[in-house]
Amino acid sequence: MTRTPGTGEMPVDIVVDGGGSGTRIGLVHGGELVLTRRADTCNPRVVGEEVAWQRLIDLLNWAAAGVENIRSTCLALSSVSTPREVADAARLLAARRAECAALRAGTCWLMNDVVPLACHAGCGVAIVCGTGANFAALGPDGTWAQASGLEYILADEGSGWDLGVRALRAVTRAADGRGPATLLSRLVPVALGLPADATLEDLHEVVYAEGGRKSLVARAAPAVLRAAGEGDPVARDLVEYAARELLLGAEACARRAGLPAGSPARYTGSLLLGDEPALREALVPLLKASPFAFEPSPGTDPLEGVRALALRLNAGEVDLDRVPLAARV
Repeated sequence: MTRTPGTGEMPVDIVVDGGGSGTRIGLVHGGELVLTRRADTCNPRVVGEEVAWQRLIDLLNWAAAGVENIRSTCLALSSVSTPREVADAARLLAARRAECAALRAGTCWLMNDVVPLACHAGCGVAIVCGTGANFAALGPDGTWAQASGLEYILADEGSGWDLGVRALRAVTRAADGRGPATLLSRLVPVALGLPADATLEDLHEVVYAEGGRKSLVARAAPAVLRAAGEGDPVARDLVEYAARELLLGAEACARRAGLPAGSPARYTGSLLLGDEPALREALVPLLKASPFAFEPSPGTDPLEGVRALALRLNAGEVDLDRVPLAARV
């Protein structure tokens, strides 16, 4: 595939998955992802408004370079957590159309990153667990329900951030005598780029030098999953807590959306689709045993999910008018 697909008759779609720790962008040609790139996060809460939006514009311009026939652009961003934030971001991006060909596509959609998975689930619930946590469901009558997804002060229970904070506190408590010894005392420092025998002072300097940045703290979460897999009791307790929180989010959305028993529950995010299976293995039995008797299954890669939704939007197979976390740009 050349660097300039879409210069012929077949149109190109540009898709973006923007999470709390990174941003991925792709070109869709002939229905398939043919070119992708990963960059740092475009979340304004992490890097600031000016840097975040300029970084996104630069990525979109990279994707659109040399492409003559951009049919649609579909942006799924974790940073637009409320209908007001979606509307404000859509207006901001619309004001920058002149400098960005991707925003002048035939159609341009902006949405929260839980929307593609929820739409893919059909009448089911979507569970996202990476740096943050988010849940959504579409009911049989098109009712939309969402839970959590309001960043780490108001929400994000069970997420990478939440597990990271709890792991850091477990390490601190083990070191100062308030808590039991734990394998996390060696694994967490390594996850944050320190030696395994790092001191509390070392951890203090790293965490607070970064201002307790969400994406930094979340880097400790995979260490929790690894320690749980190796039988560490403290880590196992944390994983079981996180799984219960994810179940609560799924059930809350299912209840509000009016989902019937046996509805699908599709999960995605780095902590549920990554190499360490502890959280996935704890969550799946809970979903099956729920009063909703969910049928759990892994969702697609998030960028693939945005690709699939973009194609369905182009074909008129999906109506996002009743989804409050989506808007046209």
